[in-house]
Amino acid sequence: MQRKLNSKRKILLVLSAAAQGFFLFDANLCSLFLAFFFVCFALCMPSPGTSDRPAGIRWLPAVLQTAGLIRFCQRWASSKTVMRAAGSAGISGHTLSFLLLSAGLILGLAGCFFLSEAVRFFLQEETPREVPRGQRDGGPAENRRAFACCVLCTLLAAAVCSECSVLYPINSHVNQNCFFTVGRAWMNGMVPYRDLFEQKGPLLYLVYGAGSLVSRGGFFGVFLIELVSGSAFLYLIYRTCGLYARKRTFAVIPAAALAVYTAKSFSTGGGPEELCLPLFAYALYLGLASVLESRSIRWMQFFLVGLSAGIVLWTKFTFAGFFLGWAMYFSFRFLRKRDSGAFGRMMTGLAAGICIITLPVLLYFRSRGALQDLVQVYLLDNIRLYSGYQGGGFLIGILRNYWAGIGVLADGSFLILFLIALGLMRDRTGLLLTCFAFLFGTSFAGQYSWAYYALVFAPFISPGLVPVAEKTGRLAGFVRKHTVPAVVAFAVSCAALSPNAVRIGTKKASLPQYQMAKVIREREDPTLLNYGFLDGGFYLAADVLPNCRAFCRLNAPIPEMYRLQDEYLETARCEFVVTKAALGLPFYELVLQSGDYYLYQKRDG
Repeated sequence: MQRKLNSKRKILLVLSAAAQGFFLFDANLCSLFLAFFFVCFALCMPSPGTSDRPAGIRWLPAVLQTAGLIRFCQRWASSKTVMRAAGSAGISGHTLSFLLLSAGLILGLAGCFFLSEAVRFFLQEETPREVPRGQRDGGPAENRRAFACCVLCTLLAAAVCSECSVLYPINSHVNQNCFFTVGRAWMNGMVPYRDLFEQKGPLLYLVYGAGSLVSRGGFFGVFLIELVSGSAFLYLIYRTCGLYARKRTFAVIPAAALAVYTAKSFSTGGGPEELCLPLFAYALYLGLASVLESRSIRWMQFFLVGLSAGIVLWTKFTFAGFFLGWAMYFSFRFLRKRDSGAFGRMMTGLAAGICIITLPVLLYFRSRGALQDLVQVYLLDNIRLYSGYQGGGFLIGILRNYWAGIGVLADGSFLILFLIALGLMRDRTGLLLTCFAFLFGTSFAGQYSWAYYALVFAPFISPGLVPVAEKTGRLAGFVRKHTVPAVVAFAVSCAALSPNAVRIGTKKASLPQYQMAKVIREREDPTLLNYGFLDGGFYLAADVLPNCRAFCRLNAPIPEMYRLQDEYLETARCEFVVTKAALGLPFYELVLQSGDYYLYQKRDG
């Protein structure tokens, strides 16, 4: 009887998993209800010495998730496609609405059952068992094998999932093309902010500039930097998991790679969120090792955390909230213990690391007469233009911003959010929660939230990966005996799960960027303006450096940028202009239309 009951339970889990997959089709609409789900499970954590959660609270997420699915089905019912199909089948609108709402109720309960069982399954071990430090650390040979595994997983995952790899003709994301254009121009004597208007940090442009020196006509140089960054990140995730696990296992490495590289928040690869992941992971590993294993943090280690904070500050300063939370946590910890020596080491080490990065940046831009441009564009404009709120008063507006941020986390990657939730539930130090809260606070304080913002939270998945690795420990022996099939299976999984993989093998000749580049290159020393939209990769494809400060139109509503772009058209400053709409330009004629893009050339005479 017990065996029969278990079989039925497995069937129910499979069906409810399918229902949960159906639910995730509309993550933008329903993701906020997932946040409620995890909040409820956090409230359901058992008290010390108990093992059961209150049944009523445990099923509260079913109500919330069902509400989300009902809203999803209402949206389906109002869509023109569904209405036409129902009309052709002779089904009335009221009947259709009733059927879809009923489906939402059933799927909501079934999908929530799957999540409930999954969370309970992975939280069976509430606290990590005490393991001798030497057992956790492993030997040098094991660490070398782990790092080799990290390099291999990063190479395969990035090659398949990142559009910076040679499998893709170009990185299709407009942000990455902006970074590459500014970085390449910087390597050719121009100065960011003064000569080119872009709003990310100077160290990001330095990275892309270095990548352009390796490969001027593509993103392969950036891909190599991705490989270094990703390998370091996965290795630090592996080491952090070793602080919690009963026994180290390499299974966490491909699991983490799949979760991160196939996420929607990974976007097309090469973003500042991805490149900064090892910096956050290092600080988390160092902090958790200190708390969980009572290790003292040396001054040099604090200095390295300060270096990481400085790099993040001058890459994308909204990420700096993570290090603020890290410093606040250890400040209170040291002061509570009255450990003035450790507090002094921390403050001087962090300050020294930040200054080592900050002073060269400031001195360089001052020597180029661009310090004011750096401060105005990177700091003041970003704070002024992005710090608004979505309606209502100040308090209501900020809360709405954070509410939207919760949706972005779920939309960016449900798997990452699931692992973060498991990690926060298992964490007993408070460090993860503190850093997460501060990073969330600075990342989503503004009025704009994009799906790729969620990737920066990937370092928090480490504790959540531990039960995943322990439950799948039997696979380790199979992988050791069948290494090649396992590697192929991992690569195929990346291709199957990544939304970018459909563009692998696309021919350059089929893309508007290279079709227009062929026309542009026919002229000697051509000039080009990307008018009215973010950099679409036309500068890269045509191998042209911008001759205009407002070389493209950014998302931020900056009147000066709009004025400059219009002025360039009125004075016919550039020989070629690329637009996303047909325009009547007095000094130009249309020479090519491809897809949504229009190429105009200045008339002779």
